[in-house]
Amino acid sequence: MVQDRYEAKLRFATAFVKLATAQHPDKVTVGQIVEETGKNRKTFYYHFEDKNALVRWLFRYDIACELERYFPTHELVFDATGDDEHLAGLPFYARHFQQNGTIDNTMFFEVFSRSLEKHRDYYRQVFSHVGGDSLDSYLHQIYTPCLREDVLYLIDRELELRGGIDAPTIKSKMEESAAVDFLAEFFTGSFISRVITRIHDTGFNRSMHDIVPFENVIHESLQLMIAKHLGPSEH
Repeated sequence: MVQDRYEAKLRFATAFVKLATAQHPDKVTVGQIVEETGKNRKTFYYHFEDKNALVRWLFRYDIACELERYFPTHELVFDATGDDEHLAGLPFYARHFQQNGTIDNTMFFEVFSRSLEKHRDYYRQVFSHVGGDSLDSYLHQIYTPCLREDVLYLIDRELELRGGIDAPTIKSKMEESAAVDFLAEFFTGSFISRVITRIHDTGFNRSMHDIVPFENVIHESLQLMIAKHLGPSEH
C-alpha cells in the first residue's frame, strides 16, 4: 500500500494541510511548513521542488490510497503526463471494463470524489487558487490524455461491432479531426468541475444511493455519441 512508503513526504503534507486550512494556501510559506514539522528547508526541498509540487503530490497520494482499496492493480493507471520521480508509483486513474467491453467507471468517479472530500476544507482552499500552476490545471493536464485514450478505445470497440466498413480509415479520420480532443477535453472538464462544485457546496449531503446511478454518465455518453457519429450498424 502507498501509505507505507511515504512517511517523510506525508509529514510535510500533513503540516501543509493544517496550515492551508487555517489560511489561504498562497499565504503559507515553506518556512511555516518546516517549522510545523520540526524539519529544515533542505529536507523539504529534498522531497519537493516547491509548494506546488507538494500540492500535486498530496492529491496523488490521497487518490492513490483510495484507488488501491477498490481496484485491482491491472486496472490502475500510473503514468501521467508531466510526472516526475516523486509521483512514480502513485496511481491516479482506473479503467474497469465490463464483460461486454464497455467501460464502467462508476467507482472511479466516486473514489475521485471521496479522496478529495477526506480533506474537504483543505481542497476547498486549494481550488480557490487559479492559474497555470493550480491543482485544477494539473488535473486537466493528467486526466485529459486518459479520457482521450478512453475515446479511442470506445471508437475501436464500436468499429469492431460493425461490418462492411473500412474501420482503419474511419478511425484515422476521426483522430485527425478535432472531435477526439474535443470530447476528451470537454468530459474531463465536466467531471473535474462537478467535483470542485461538490467540494465548495457546504450543504452537500447526498448519499451513495443517490449518486451511484449517475456516476458513469461520462462513458455512457461517450459511447452513445460515438455510435451516433458512426451511423447505424449493419448488424
